[in-house]
Amino acid sequence: MKSCVRAKNQLSRDFTLDRGIRQGGVLSAKLYLLFINDLLDELSNSSFGASLLGVKVCCPTQADDVAIVSSSLIGLQRLLQICETYSRRWRFCFSPTKSVILNFSISTKSIEKEQIYLCNHELPIVSTVKHVGITLSDTFKSKDRTIGACRAIRSGVTVLAKSGVHQDGLNPLISAKLIKQCVYAKALYGCQLWNNLTREEIAMLERAQHFACKYVLGLNLRTRSDMCTSLLGWGSLESYIDERKLFFFGHILNMNPKYLPRSILITRLLEYNLDCTKHQKGFIPDVWRIINKYNLNQYMSMFLQNRVFLGYCSWKRIVKQAVTAKECNDWKLRMSLHNDFRLFSQIQSELSPHPVFSAWMRDPSLKVACRIFVRACTSIRQNDDILVKELCEKCGRFFSSRPEHLILECDSFNDARTSFILWFGADRNNLLKDLLSLKVEQSRAITVSSTTIYDYQRAAIMFVYFALRHCDL
Repeated sequence: MKSCVRAKNQLSRDFTLDRGIRQGGVLSAKLYLLFINDLLDELSNSSFGASLLGVKVCCPTQADDVAIVSSSLIGLQRLLQICETYSRRWRFCFSPTKSVILNFSISTKSIEKEQIYLCNHELPIVSTVKHVGITLSDTFKSKDRTIGACRAIRSGVTVLAKSGVHQDGLNPLISAKLIKQCVYAKALYGCQLWNNLTREEIAMLERAQHFACKYVLGLNLRTRSDMCTSLLGWGSLESYIDERKLFFFGHILNMNPKYLPRSILITRLLEYNLDCTKHQKGFIPDVWRIINKYNLNQYMSMFLQNRVFLGYCSWKRIVKQAVTAKECNDWKLRMSLHNDFRLFSQIQSELSPHPVFSAWMRDPSLKVACRIFVRACTSIRQNDDILVKELCEKCGRFFSSRPEHLILECDSFNDARTSFILWFGADRNNLLKDLLSLKVEQSRAITVSSTTIYDYQRAAIMFVYFALRHCDL
């Protein structure tokens, strides 16, 4: 293998690499694990590392990120000496300046006076550390990590805006997909191991998602969040994280039985199920709570009794169905509890993307009309208080909901309204629902043989647009 050095936009002559592996290569991590495999065996065979009911877990490793786990400071120092001896034997160096000590203990006794060395360098004792991209805390507190994730979501959305991911650029369905694939993948990295999130942290994450959703749709930040997320077909961010945890759980259970992660998971699972520990924390109690939350207990009972678990693809499909069903039920419950959603629930009856975005995708020239259409959907309110009604300057009538009045009642659009009803055979009593939902029966909406559902949707979008274009929405 050959390489070169770039300096001031100039390349040096090629030189041969006799040792080491390429940074960022596809095989680099596996090749390095092969290189230090003897060290990992030596650490595992020693009696100084930590073990879990006979399963040795003293050196979890990912490429060159080696974590040494021991139940005592003396054992930790012995393990570090083994690493130091191995590095001298094979002529490579560990980086003591990047190495720290993190103490997990239920005891309040401090270990700050203890001295642990690696390569004649004293290792500092810290309260938090980032390992393979995941922040670990000795007190299991995660608020700082959650704040960082929320900032990453907000900043990621604004960065994508420079590429056209905003209300004046791409279709919101495409923008939403890019946000989940690009922004969420970075901001929520390692969320499978985010255990026991507090209500405050969940609320912070949900607000970050609401910001992203409203930014994509081009809506005011004071718009009702349940309206915005349902138009895109998004569930809560909590359910998104729960889904990733369940996928991760199923992936480990489908590993080869000889693999260490599966052995550790089953051991911890049996400990929790049999109440062997009083205050067990971590992934297992959290994923057990999620399994109960989405009514997936029967699959765990089958596994604990027969040691048989579903295949990963089947488990993934079942999890998606369970999470989607619960999110839909919770969303419909919230819709029924507040008067603001009475009219909106007739427009958006399911937690799925609104048909207006599909019409926008088929005909990009409808972009401006679709944006006004979306604002009309989220501006529908039910207000029975006569004292807060407004006066229409066009027809002289009082109204409580401006979009509803202009579409159904205002005399200035009576001719266009009558033509639309006659041409498409629309029901005057359900006109608002049929217009804003864009979901009608073909037999009632289409009376001309050459007219299609798409023609009806396009006409409905343009009718709402012309009715509201003078309205400040």
